[in-house]
Amino acid sequence: MAQQDRIQQEIATSNPLVSERQELSVLKREYAQEDTVYQQKIKDLHKKYSYIRKTRPDGNCFYRAFGFSHLESLLDDSKELQRFKAVAAKSKLDLVNQGFTEFTIEDFHNTASLGELLGTFNDQSTSDYLVVYLRLLTSGYLQREGGFFQHFIEGGRSVKEFCQQVRGAGGMCVCVCVCERQAVLLCLSLTSFPLAMFRCTSVLPVFPLIVVRDSCPRK
Repeated sequence: MAQQDRIQQEIATSNPLVSERQELSVLKREYAQEDTVYQQKIKDLHKKYSYIRKTRPDGNCFYRAFGFSHLESLLDDSKELQRFKAVAAKSKLDLVNQGFTEFTIEDFHNTASLGELLGTFNDQSTSDYLVVYLRLLTSGYLQREGGFFQHFIEGGRSVKEFCQQVRGAGGMCVCVCVCERQAVLLCLSLTSFPLAMFRCTSVLPVFPLIVVRDSCPRK
C-alpha cells in the first residue's frame, strides 16, 4: 500500500490533470519503434490529427479526458453548447429522480475560454467534481437501460453491481468497459468519441493513458 501511494504521488507530481496541447509526434518517441502495434496507431492518428493532450493516469483519466475534450469542442460551437446545457440540465433531474444526490454542474459549462477551461480541469477539487458527475451520469444511464447493457457485463454481475465500479473514483483502473464508453456517449446524445486510448507503458501497465484528440482535424 505504501509503495502504491508513493507511485501515485510521483505520478501526481510529474503529470498535470490535463496537459497543454502537444505535438502528436511526441508519442512516437514514447513508444519503442519495435512496438509495431502502437506505432501503427500513432501513424493512423497522424492522418487526421496534429495535436494531443494527456491526462494524469490516476484512475479517473477516461472521464476527465472525455469531459475536457467535449467541453473544449463546445467553446466554438454555441448551438451545440446550448444543446449540451439542455441535456445536462435534464440529466440532473433524471439522476435526482433515480435517488442520486442533487448537485450543480454550472461551473463547467459557463467557462468562456480555453484558458479558463484548462484551469478548471487542473484544479483538483473542481476537476474531480466533474469526474464524479460523469461517473454518476454513466451509472444512472446504465441502470435506466439495464435490460440492454446487462448482456455486455462479464463475470455474472448485475448492472447494479457493475455500477458500483463505475461510481467509484480514483481507483487503479485497468480499462474502461465498452459499456461505460457507450453509456456516456448515449446519455449526452453524442455520436462521436473524442478520445484515442493508449496504455501507458512508461509507469505501470495497469494505468491507461488516454490521449485527447485535437478538436480540429487536419485539412
